[in-house]
Amino acid sequence: MSKVVDVGEVVFYGGDVFASEADQLVRKPLDTGRLLYVKLRLGLSYDYTVEVIWNHFTDELIAMAAGRKSEAIVKFVDMKMARTDKVVYIDQLVDEITEKVQSLQ
Repeated sequence: MSKVVDVGEVVFYGGDVFASEADQLVRKPLDTGRLLYVKLRLGLSYDYTVEVIWNHFTDELIAMAAGRKSEAIVKFVDMKMARTDKVVYIDQLVDEITEKVQSLQ
């Protein structure tokens, strides 16, 4: 995902995240993988490596964060749900990964 979305360009609006101001204007929020990547990347310092991989055959997402002495990996299936529920779900995953990787440092 680091090659797919530029964290410096994202726009936060109404609790959601958009790739750019143009996407925000047409109400095209980030998909689940990019949303997870942006929130993880902004939630952890740049000392940590962050990657999100999406398997489009199974709709499985794998989020990985690694520091010098720790790493956290979370796998989950991208379930169909209301956008507001998905944002809350992603926030919970980000908190879980962040706590896991920072507790091992």
